[in-house]
Amino acid sequence: MSEGMIKCTLPEESEEFDAAFHGMDWKLVVWRLQEYLIHELKNTEEDHEYAALKGVLDELVLELEMKKLVLD
Repeated sequence: MSEGMIKCTLPEESEEFDAAFHGMDWKLVVWRLQEYLIHELKNTEEDHEYAALKGVLDELVLELEMKKLVLD
């Protein structure tokens, strides 16, 4: 098996295979969520809405940083 290949015995490890196979899809979903949150933050006038959206965005960014994931 060459370096970088994922060893997967299906169906026992199908979750790992699916996660690896659909990695770009996951990345795009998270990127779109981040962009949506940023857009909503720029367009909200309610303090409580802003605080809630900012909290979610901050948590998303923190999780991405902890896993060393880059969306750009």
